[in-house]
Amino acid sequence: MVPAPRSFTRSTGLLVGGAGFASAAPLLFFVPGAEERLAAQAAKWGPRWNRGFARVTPVVERHAAKLEPRMQKGVKRVEPPFKKAALMVDRNIKRVVAKFPIPKQ
Repeated sequence: MVPAPRSFTRSTGLLVGGAGFASAAPLLFFVPGAEERLAAQAAKWGPRWNRGFARVTPVVERHAAKLEPRMQKGVKRVEPPFKKAALMVDRNIKRVVAKFPIPKQ
Protein backbone atom coordinates (compact mmCIF):
# COMPACT_ATOMS: atom_id res chain seq x y z
CA MET A 1 0.00 0.00 0.00
CA VAL A 2 1.31 3.44 -0.94
CA PRO A 3 1.67 5.87 1.97
CA ALA A 4 -0.37 9.05 1.90
CA PRO A 5 1.51 12.15 0.75
CA ARG A 6 2.54 14.60 3.42
CA SER A 7 0.57 17.80 3.73
CA PHE A 8 1.99 20.93 2.19
CA THR A 9 2.76 23.51 4.88
CA ARG A 10 3.60 27.18 4.54
CA SER A 11 7.15 26.65 5.82
CA THR A 12 7.76 23.94 3.21
CA GLY A 13 6.46 26.23 0.50
CA LEU A 14 8.71 29.07 1.62
CA LEU A 15 11.70 26.78 1.81
CA VAL A 16 11.14 25.33 -1.66
CA GLY A 17 10.41 28.78 -3.10
CA GLY A 18 13.56 30.23 -1.54
CA ALA A 19 15.66 27.38 -2.88
CA GLY A 20 14.19 27.81 -6.34
CA PHE A 21 14.83 31.54 -6.30
CA ALA A 22 18.39 31.10 -5.02
CA SER A 23 19.19 28.59 -7.73
CA ALA A 24 17.60 30.68 -10.51
CA ALA A 25 18.88 34.11 -9.39
CA PRO A 26 22.33 33.81 -11.02
CA LEU A 27 20.65 33.00 -14.34
CA LEU A 28 18.82 36.32 -14.22
CA PHE A 29 22.10 38.18 -14.74
CA PHE A 30 22.24 36.85 -18.30
CA VAL A 31 19.08 38.81 -19.12
CA PRO A 32 19.89 42.11 -20.88
CA GLY A 33 19.53 45.12 -18.60
CA ALA A 34 19.62 43.12 -15.36
CA GLU A 35 22.49 45.15 -13.91
CA GLU A 36 20.65 48.44 -14.45
CA ARG A 37 17.48 47.11 -12.81
CA LEU A 38 19.51 45.76 -9.90
CA ALA A 39 21.24 49.12 -9.47
CA ALA A 40 17.88 50.92 -9.49
CA GLN A 41 16.50 48.58 -6.82
CA ALA A 42 19.64 48.97 -4.72
CA ALA A 43 19.31 52.77 -4.93
CA LYS A 44 15.66 52.52 -3.89
CA TRP A 45 15.94 50.00 -1.06
CA GLY A 46 19.51 50.63 0.16
CA PRO A 47 18.70 53.55 2.51
CA ARG A 48 15.79 51.62 4.02
CA TRP A 49 17.99 48.60 4.66
CA ASN A 50 20.65 50.83 6.25
CA ARG A 51 18.07 52.29 8.64
CA GLY A 52 16.93 48.82 9.57
CA PHE A 53 20.47 47.60 10.15
CA ALA A 54 21.31 50.73 12.16
CA ARG A 55 18.49 49.83 14.56
CA VAL A 56 19.73 46.25 15.04
CA THR A 57 23.51 46.78 15.03
CA PRO A 58 23.97 48.08 18.63
CA VAL A 59 21.99 45.16 20.07
CA VAL A 60 24.03 42.62 18.10
CA GLU A 61 27.31 44.27 19.11
CA ARG A 62 26.28 44.19 22.77
CA HIS A 63 25.41 40.49 22.60
CA ALA A 64 28.65 39.73 20.75
CA ALA A 65 30.66 41.53 23.45
CA LYS A 66 28.97 39.39 26.12
CA LEU A 67 29.56 36.19 24.19
CA GLU A 68 33.17 36.80 23.16
CA PRO A 69 34.95 35.88 26.46
CA ARG A 70 33.09 32.55 26.67
CA MET A 71 33.94 31.76 23.06
CA GLN A 72 37.63 32.52 23.63
CA LYS A 73 37.64 30.24 26.68
CA GLY A 74 36.08 27.43 24.66
CA VAL A 75 38.55 27.85 21.82
CA LYS A 76 41.48 27.72 24.25
CA ARG A 77 40.11 24.49 25.68
CA VAL A 78 39.45 22.83 22.30
CA GLU A 79 42.45 24.05 20.30
CA PRO A 80 45.29 21.94 21.84
CA PRO A 81 43.67 18.53 21.15
CA PHE A 82 42.87 19.56 17.57
CA LYS A 83 46.40 20.81 17.07
CA LYS A 84 47.83 17.57 18.45
CA ALA A 85 45.56 15.52 16.16
CA ALA A 86 46.57 17.61 13.14
CA LEU A 87 50.25 17.10 13.89
CA MET A 88 49.72 13.34 14.25
CA VAL A 89 47.91 13.16 10.90
CA ASP A 90 50.71 15.18 9.29
CA ARG A 91 53.33 12.87 10.79
CA ASN A 92 51.47 9.77 9.57
CA ILE A 93 51.11 11.16 6.05
CA LYS A 94 54.81 11.96 5.89
CA ARG A 95 55.67 8.47 7.15
CA VAL A 96 53.50 6.82 4.46
CA VAL A 97 54.94 9.04 1.74
CA ALA A 98 58.46 8.18 2.91
CA LYS A 99 57.70 4.43 2.62
CA PHE A 100 56.71 4.74 -1.03
CA PRO A 101 59.17 7.09 -2.74
CA ILE A 102 58.11 8.52 -6.08
CA PRO A 103 60.36 7.16 -8.84
CA LYS A 104 62.22 9.77 -10.90
CA GLN A 105 61.41 9.79 -14.58
